[in-house]
Amino acid sequence: MLKKTIHNLTFSNLYISIAAGILVSGMSHLLHYSHVFEIGIFVFSSTICIYTFQRYIKFKFEKTRESELNDWLKNHQYLQLFIILVGGCIAIYFYFFILNAFESTKYWMLLSFILSVLYAVKIKGWNLRDVPYMKIHLIAIVWGKAFLFPVLLNQDFTFSTLLFLGSHYFFFIAICIPFDIRDLHYDNSRMKTIPQLYGVANARIFSLLALFVFIILIFYSNSNLIQNYLFWISVCYTAILVLKVKEDKKPIYYSIFIDGSIILLGTSYFFQ
Repeated sequence: MLKKTIHNLTFSNLYISIAAGILVSGMSHLLHYSHVFEIGIFVFSSTICIYTFQRYIKFKFEKTRESELNDWLKNHQYLQLFIILVGGCIAIYFYFFILNAFESTKYWMLLSFILSVLYAVKIKGWNLRDVPYMKIHLIAIVWGKAFLFPVLLNQDFTFSTLLFLGSHYFFFIAICIPFDIRDLHYDNSRMKTIPQLYGVANARIFSLLALFVFIILIFYSNSNLIQNYLFWISVCYTAILVLKVKEDKKPIYYSIFIDGSIILLGTSYFFQ
């Protein structure tokens, strides 16, 4: 029963979408923006729509390896289409009618659409994910793009805000490297991921260095976080997970524990 619940949470993209909503709304609260809850709902619904769309396209049109994920996708194809439709409708409603975000974020929306399609759909046998050296950076950029939404919505372009936003690029580099370690034997060699290029041990070092850079930039942009104990707990929790990551770790280690670091970090921003 517990295993089935975890599969439904992670394979449906519900868990990672909740994490995205909490992190971006937590950041909005920290920066004293309005509509914190509404921003979280928009980010949650758009994330679950986009992630499910990308996973559905990959499953339908690419050769996939046997796994519990692909078995779940095969057995829940109509559910995925339902999630895409409902998530998309909620995101559109909040974007246009609750947040009135079109004027201030229309180019952001266009970029989001282009990246979402090109990341999933292969053109002449390639998509953005297949570009050498780019996989991990694309993921970090996409998450950074989510942070940019409330900044554009509130027209807050101060140096400290942009530095705070940009610091999270390194946080996501830190937590994406473990996923590259997990996929070391499945990713095409042309992708040139960090574990492919430098090995697992060095990849862990790169991850910890990225986490260290994230901390430094956070304190330059928002020094009050140095007194936030929950923030420190989230950082230490992430570092411990990185240190213990191995190729043979069970999927729950990545889909629940490492993705859970996003939830913990976002929650810490609500207590600042």
